[in-house]
Amino acid sequence: MKRIWAFLCICFFCLILAGCGDSATRVSSAPSPYATREDPQGGTVFADPDSAFAQAMADFRREIQYVQQTFGLEPITQEAASYSAYLKHTLELLPSSEELRQEGYRLEDLSVVLTVYQNGFPLAASGEWNFVAFTEINSN
Repeated sequence: MKRIWAFLCICFFCLILAGCGDSATRVSSAPSPYATREDPQGGTVFADPDSAFAQAMADFRREIQYVQQTFGLEPITQEAASYSAYLKHTLELLPSSEELRQEGYRLEDLSVVLTVYQNGFPLAASGEWNFVAFTEINSN
């Protein structure tokens, strides 16, 4: 399991780096919607969860559509039950995703984004925080 999370962390780091590009050629100095910060409880969360969620909906439209159709899900929303269901089913697809990866699906990246997004909210039932600790993924 640690290897999977390490792999996902590396994928997310690469996603952030790809979005950064060469700073000399950047037109805008706006921060990345995927910028992260460490929460006081020690987890990695998005600095602006709404921007990260909106960007993920655009960046992973194809992957979200695939998960939605495969598992008969309602359209994804920012409600915990919705994005948690997408995360759960995306993680279920990971062990058998080599064929999908060859077709250009980025399920690993989607799972990392949804996990970091989920980190920012307490679990409804217990009131405890659901953190997955990622280290050194914030390039800011």
